[in-house]
Amino acid sequence: MIIGIVGGVGSGKSEVLNIIKRRFGARIIMADAVGAKIMRAGEPGFEPIVELFGPEVIGADGELDREYIASRVYKDETLMERLEAIVHPLVKKEVKSYVEHLDPDEICFYECAIMFETGSDEICHKICGIITDDDIRIQRLQENRGYSPEKSREIMSKQMSCDELRKRCDFVIENNRGKEELEAQVMEVLEKYFVK
Repeated sequence: MIIGIVGGVGSGKSEVLNIIKRRFGARIIMADAVGAKIMRAGEPGFEPIVELFGPEVIGADGELDREYIASRVYKDETLMERLEAIVHPLVKKEVKSYVEHLDPDEICFYECAIMFETGSDEICHKICGIITDDDIRIQRLQENRGYSPEKSREIMSKQMSCDELRKRCDFVIENNRGKEELEAQVMEVLEKYFVK
């Protein structure tokens, strides 16, 4: 069974996954990590991205310069869309290939911030949304990543709203209180639906 974990930036997906890993030792797949893998030299995303950005995108180490890519796509929405058109299908293909080789009785958690936007929900049997109030997310992003409130709101405005996540997810975990409350919710959900 593949359980999708989705939520906006600053919602606390990493903390939820840490609880799952610590309490159940479950296998976890991170879309960002898969994306980083497929962009390495020799991997399927490397050459198409070099073609998109030009040879200057290759750093001194022979790998893609992620900071250069970020600086280019940050203000160019069309370029971002072209990059996503390369990366997202490759990530989805890689994850599908991976989960096909799992033990049929195994429960695996797949974290993807843009689960529905990329069609990755079709890989999952159930999807859990991590829902957090915007003010708390902004505060976390300031403390943990040094983002300004303006930058946080800009990123959040491009992501699926909490209301939309509530409608589309099979169940949600509210992450507006402390770590103890979050862990209690995670345990309740897992014990109710998945862990017998």
